[in-house]
Amino acid sequence: MQLKTLAAATALAATPILAQDCLEITNTPPGTDLALGDDQTVSVPLPFPFPFNGTTFDAISICSNGYVWLGIETSADLSASESEFLSLSPRIAVCWDDLNPFSTAVPAGGGVFYNQSATQVNIVWKDVPYFGSTTDFVNCEIVMTAAGLIHLHWEANHTIATGDSLVGITAGNAAPASPLDLSTATTIVGATGYEEFPASTHDLTGTYSLVPTSATDYTIVQQTLPACAPTTGPNLTEASTSVFGGGCPSPTGSWFEFFTGSTLDLNGTTIRFINAGANLYAPTPGAGFDSSYTPADAVTLADDGQVPVSLAAMGGFPFLGNTLTTIDMVSNGWFWMAPNTSNDFSPSIGEFVSLEPRIAPCWMDLNPSAATGGGTVYWTETANFAMGTWEDVPTFGNTGTAMNTFQCKFYPNGDVEMSWVTVDNNATIADEAIVGFAGGFSNPTGSVDISSGSTAIFDITPDLVNVPLSHVADTLPQIGQTYDLTTNDAPAGSLFGATFVGFTQQNIDLTAFGAPGCFQYADNLAVFFNVLNGAQTFTNSIPVPFSLSFVGISFVSQGAVYEPSLNVLGVNSSNGVIGTIGL
Repeated sequence: MQLKTLAAATALAATPILAQDCLEITNTPPGTDLALGDDQTVSVPLPFPFPFNGTTFDAISICSNGYVWLGIETSADLSASESEFLSLSPRIAVCWDDLNPFSTAVPAGGGVFYNQSATQVNIVWKDVPYFGSTTDFVNCEIVMTAAGLIHLHWEANHTIATGDSLVGITAGNAAPASPLDLSTATTIVGATGYEEFPASTHDLTGTYSLVPTSATDYTIVQQTLPACAPTTGPNLTEASTSVFGGGCPSPTGSWFEFFTGSTLDLNGTTIRFINAGANLYAPTPGAGFDSSYTPADAVTLADDGQVPVSLAAMGGFPFLGNTLTTIDMVSNGWFWMAPNTSNDFSPSIGEFVSLEPRIAPCWMDLNPSAATGGGTVYWTETANFAMGTWEDVPTFGNTGTAMNTFQCKFYPNGDVEMSWVTVDNNATIADEAIVGFAGGFSNPTGSVDISSGSTAIFDITPDLVNVPLSHVADTLPQIGQTYDLTTNDAPAGSLFGATFVGFTQQNIDLTAFGAPGCFQYADNLAVFFNVLNGAQTFTNSIPVPFSLSFVGISFVSQGAVYEPSLNVLGVNSSNGVIGTIGL
């Protein structure tokens, strides 16, 4: 019997928990998709204390680049380096290389996943391409158990890296060098052992189990682990926010149609909105979809992303009394006509009309970075017009199906033309849409029926004197982080400001209480007070516990200010924000 086989048999006999351990990589899905971007790290609490190098860890930080930090870290190393592996924090690497789970080459079902049970956690890289590649994919997994075992697994379809990579474990913190040939080594001493693979080399396949024989030492066992029973894994949804309602006072300034799930009756039509001056527009039939864009006009837009686009070639675009030479094109089907970093995927009337001005040919949850099924966004700029086109772009969650083609054309005289070829309003999360104009800083004025062919002139002039109070989330409510909520545009002279937080969304009209046009949106279980002293903006921060038990919990917030001259009640209130705790 070979020594390695003897060592394996001894370790298996001494460690009965091995019989319970299993792999998730062949399951669909293999856990919860962490939706990691390129060079991104996310921290997750562990369901058990994990013993390593004489201490225990209650959290790990999963990096898109094929490794796991032990503890909470934010770094996302992309270049495998022995010196960094030894000098930085403790970590486990199954394929440390420059990987990109956010690439459009990721097939459906691919990504970085996390799963857990009471005795083990599984971290899976499934069909994750190397950065810049569309043909070479990583398929590997790390399993960590409550008993301190570490399983490193590579599927048969794991592609060898064209660059350098590194596999192994390290105690970090200036650990001494301990290179090994993992395919033949039988032990790791001092919680550090690793193999560096030069470009296009990698001889590991199947499962290599590191079985602890002491607090710092391991026996290496090659074995076959069974597949775990199919499971959806823990509810590790991404943190998110959405805006609803509107602040007061209530100026004018919007014209739009709100489409509920799976409805949008504008397909095959084109409308030209004639600039009638003084922020007035007259809808008339348009000339039709313009197919003059070329591949050179393609722009790169990530899911829920934005990119600045130029209007300078036609001399600028007149809008709300200004001549714009640049605007921001958002992947989810609209243009910011004034700076705003929000790229929200969930259409909301309150958010559409109460934030900065925008023009939306079709705001819905689109994913131009989808891995399969095509889809391209174009920006075409000429001396006679500028034009944004979404061609065959899928809705989120419908990769390869439900393609959407529509367009928005800007003219130097201020006219706007929108065309809808085929729009399938059926995103898996937010299956709603908004089409229209927002002058900004207004409250809901009611959805119109655009398809009725109405030629009524509409006005998008905002009331920039009586700007409504606005409430925004500056950060996401991520576990272990701080959730920052800011209220803007407090009237000059306001004495106090407050952030109200609760778990139940309200819609209480405060007109009868002496605050016409104002609403209470939160149930006010917690209130944060602020003395303004002339300030027109205030921020309150809420710490989010680092615990998976809070993931998925939603709560409502809004801002309010007090100044006796505002109205009978002396109060202006803001829109509401719903925050959902997650990663």
